[in-house]
Amino acid sequence: MRPKLSCYHFAKTLEYLFIDVNNEELNENEFRIITNCLNGMIKETKHERCKTDTEEPFADIHLLFLPSRNKKLVNANTLIYSDNSDWERFVLAETENTKFLIDFKAMDIYGADGMIFLNSLPSRLRPKILSQLIDERLNIDTLQRVENSSCKQVSNMIKTDEFCEGFIRIIADSQQKRNSKLIDATDAEKLVDKIRQLPIISVRSVSLDLIFDSKPVGNREKTIFYNKPDKRIYCAIPQNEPEVLWLTNNSNVFHEAFQNCTNYMYTWPERLLLKMMCNLRNVERISSMLDDERVTRYEVAFTQSVFQNPGVTVHPKWHCWLENGYSEFEDEETVALLVHDAIEDNGRVIPAQYTYAKIRKKIESQIYDSTIATIWLQKYDVEVRVERFKTISAHRLYKFTRNKKPCVELVPAVEVPKMNNRPESRQSAIAETEKFVNLIYTLDTEEERKSMIKRFYMAHHPDRSIQDETTAKEVFIHFRQLIQQKEETYRNSMYYKQFTSWDRVTHSQSQGQYQHLQTSQTRPTHRTLSSQSAETNAIPLPHPRQQQVPITGFQRHVVETVPSPQEARLWFRQAKDDFDVASKVYENSKQDRAFNWICFLCYQSTEKALKAFHYNKDSNNIPSTSNLYSLAKGFEEDFKSIVTKLADLIGQQEDMMYPERSNAATPTELYTRPMAETSIRLTNEILNYMNSRLYN
Repeated sequence: MRPKLSCYHFAKTLEYLFIDVNNEELNENEFRIITNCLNGMIKETKHERCKTDTEEPFADIHLLFLPSRNKKLVNANTLIYSDNSDWERFVLAETENTKFLIDFKAMDIYGADGMIFLNSLPSRLRPKILSQLIDERLNIDTLQRVENSSCKQVSNMIKTDEFCEGFIRIIADSQQKRNSKLIDATDAEKLVDKIRQLPIISVRSVSLDLIFDSKPVGNREKTIFYNKPDKRIYCAIPQNEPEVLWLTNNSNVFHEAFQNCTNYMYTWPERLLLKMMCNLRNVERISSMLDDERVTRYEVAFTQSVFQNPGVTVHPKWHCWLENGYSEFEDEETVALLVHDAIEDNGRVIPAQYTYAKIRKKIESQIYDSTIATIWLQKYDVEVRVERFKTISAHRLYKFTRNKKPCVELVPAVEVPKMNNRPESRQSAIAETEKFVNLIYTLDTEEERKSMIKRFYMAHHPDRSIQDETTAKEVFIHFRQLIQQKEETYRNSMYYKQFTSWDRVTHSQSQGQYQHLQTSQTRPTHRTLSSQSAETNAIPLPHPRQQQVPITGFQRHVVETVPSPQEARLWFRQAKDDFDVASKVYENSKQDRAFNWICFLCYQSTEKALKAFHYNKDSNNIPSTSNLYSLAKGFEEDFKSIVTKLADLIGQQEDMMYPERSNAATPTELYTRPMAETSIRLTNEILNYMNSRLYN
C-alpha cells in the first residue's frame, strides 16, 4: 500500500534536494520538484487546518528549504518575503547578503494560497515578512498645521450624535450576528466618549521615517496617518481630491484608529464604517442608510456639552449669556474669546466677535495691588482652535453664564448669577476703581491698556451692569473722571474721546441682547451723555434679586452663519498692504530680476481679498484652500474672469518660489517684467472690486 504523504515528507524531500544541489543554481526539473512539494504542503495544510491545530503538520519538521530569487535553495527562516516592492531597496541598502523568497508566481502558485501557507508556518520555519521588518514612524518635526475644511468636516462628523449612534449600531449588529453578548448602554456611552475625543489634525504633509533594524533607512509621505503614541490622526488631504475618494482610499486608517480607541474589544464591518463616513456632509442620512442595510436598531442616550469646538464663531444671539465681570476660569471650561470689539461704523454698530475657546490650564501670573487687574491680567493656556493653544490674558475671555443640570448637559441660566470678586460696598468699589486705573497706566502695552479700560467701562456701564444700580452709576462716573484726569497727564492716548462712541455701542448691544431674555421685569437703562447727566429708557431686564424659573431642557449651540465684517476688513487691509509692496517693488525695479516675488505678492493679495469676502459672508465657513480658482467660485462671471486671468498667468504659489524638475529655468528666470506688470494691473482691478463690495 502506498504510504500517506504529509508535510514532513515534502519538507524532507526539499532537505535532500538541498543536500544534492548544495549552493548551485536550480534547474528546471529541480524547480518542478519544489513546486510539487510546496503545492503538496499547501494542500495538506488546508486539510489539517480544518480538523486540528495548525502547528501539528509541522511538529516534526526542524528545517525547511525554499528557493530564493537567485534560484538557490536556502533555509526559509533566513529569507525575506517581499509584500512591498517599494521597500526592498531600503533593506538591500542595509544588508548586502539579503535574500528574498522567489515570487510564488514563478512556482505556479496563485491566489492567496502562498501567503496563507507562509502564515501557517511556525516561526522557526517561516520567512520574514518585509512589511513587518520596517516600521513607519511619524516625523513630528516636519508637521505644519494648516486649515482644511474637509479635515474639519471629518472631525466634526465623528462627534455628531448621528455618527456615534450609527457606530454603536454596526457594533451591536455584528455582535448579534455572531450570537455574542450585546454592548450595554454604559459601555456604549464610554465608547462614544472615546471616539469623540479622537483628535483629527490637518497638516500640510505627513512625512514618515522608515525604520529597519532600529535605524532610519528612508522616508515616505502619506495623506493620512494614525499615530498610536499620541492617538491622533494626521491628515494632509490633497486640495483637488474629492472627499469621498480620499475617505475610500484611507478607510483602513480610520478603522485602525477606532479599533485602537476601543482597545480592540469590538469588531464591525469596515464596509459599513466607510459608508457612514461618506455621509460626512449629510450625517442625518446615516440612520436611514443603516436601515437599508438591515442593521439592528440601537438607541443611545447622549450627554454632551452645549458648546461648539474651539475656533467656531459664537452667534450674536448667545452674546447676552456672556458674563462681563471678574471671573476666574476652571480647567477644561469652555469660554468665549474676544476676537474683535464692537465698533461704530457710519452710524451702524458692528457687533463684537467672539469664538469658542477652551481653558487648558491656569498659568502662574503676577499678583497686583488691584484685585480686578490681577484677575484680568491672569494668563491662561487656551485652546483657541482644535489642538492649537495660545497664552491669553483673562481680560479677553468671557464666561458663559449657565446652570449645571444633574446630568453633564449645560443650560444657560436665566437668573442673574452672583459675580465673583466684585466689591460689595460702595466705598470698596470706588477704592478698587482707583487702584485699577492707577495700575493700568503703568502697563507697557498700549493695546492691553485699551482693552482693559474698555472692558471695565462696558462692565460698569449702567446699561449692562448688574450691580446695585446706584453703586454702578457712581463707579461708572468716577471711572470716567479718573480716565479724564489721566488723559490730561498722559497725552499718548485719547480714551476719553472714545467714551461717546462706546456709549452708543453699549446701548445698541443692550437693546439687541435683552430681547432674547424671556421676562416681564423692567428697570431704567441709562444712555450716558456726560459724567453728570443721563437719559433713561425702559427695556426688559431680569431683576437682579428675583429668582426666576430655569429653562427646562437645553438648546445646544450649533454652528451658524456669522458674518464678520471686522475680520473681513482686517484681511482686506493686509491684501492692500501686500499689493502696495508689490507696486513699489515693481516701480523701483532697475533690473530684470525678482519679478516672481512681485507676482507672488499679487497672488497673496488676491487670495486675502477673496478670503475677506468669505469672512464678510460667514466666518464659520472659510475655504481652507489658497487656490484662486476655488476662492472665486460664487462671484459674478465678469469678476471671476479677472481672477482666472491672473491665476492662468502666474500659476500656483509654489511655481513662484521653487524650481520645477520639468523646467530647467528658475522662478526668477521664468517670471518677466510684462508678467509682473499684468499681475499688478489685474490685482488692482480685483482690489477695487472687493473694496466696493466690502465698504458700500
